[in-house]
Amino acid sequence: MRISYSRWVAQAETRQERMENLISLFSQLLMQTGGDVQEAIDWLEELDREHDIFTADLTMQDFVEELKKRGFIAED
Repeated sequence: MRISYSRWVAQAETRQERMENLISLFSQLLMQTGGDVQEAIDWLEELDREHDIFTADLTMQDFVEELKKRGFIAED
């Protein structure tokens, strides 16, 4: 069997798929930070700086608003 790989292109995913993947990543970061929401968001911002995971179509602010909407996080 022969397998070939191609470069991952974020735009190939729908906005909803990207949101679900980011929520999964955030959940993993949240576990690694012992439940510290701000630290998990800080890590996500660092990953964005290194890997451009957010775009004009789906910004960090959009992501945070979705987390609030789903009840994952709340403002103090």
